[in-house]
Amino acid sequence: KQTWTVRAVQGLGLPGTLDQDVYVALLQLIDRGGEIPEDGWVGFSLYKLVELLRRTHGGRDYKQIKESLERLSATVIQSKNAFYRKRKQAYLDKTFHLLEEVRHSEIRDGSGGATERTWVKLSEYFVESYRANYLKGLDVDFYWSLNSSVAKRLYRFVDKKRNQQRRWEVDLFALRDRIPLSR
Repeated sequence: KQTWTVRAVQGLGLPGTLDQDVYVALLQLIDRGGEIPEDGWVGFSLYKLVELLRRTHGGRDYKQIKESLERLSATVIQSKNAFYRKRKQAYLDKTFHLLEEVRHSEIRDGSGGATERTWVKLSEYFVESYRANYLKGLDVDFYWSLNSSVAKRLYRFVDKKRNQQRRWEVDLFALRDRIPLSR
């Protein structure tokens, strides 16, 4: 029997639609960078993340994206025989985070200008899954062209489940339980 439980830290809530987009944009940044550094730290500008998310460069959007990164970092995943570790060739019974830490910094140069930088520390399980090609890549242009969060979630789910086959079937009620569809 396998279980996969996602828990929120009090006050931040469970990941939602923006968090799904931030996660996809983060994967896009990692893919563009080539390889995840050995220590798991990935640096980027919030400006670039905002661009990938196709949002405005207003203070509200930056604040929401910072909160999203915090929520993703604070979200706890509990796996019981559901997370496969290729390196150990075993399923994992463990509680962990995908992002272990998030840091925002502003660096001032000699001329008084400032450069902001955000750093995320990916968990060893995230890094291991990425290197084992277990994190499914997406056609990000198609993903960003979708107008609804349900369509984006459905695309990610079906694309993963169909496993490069032209056809895949699922009971509608089982599908409802896997993505955010109302009764």
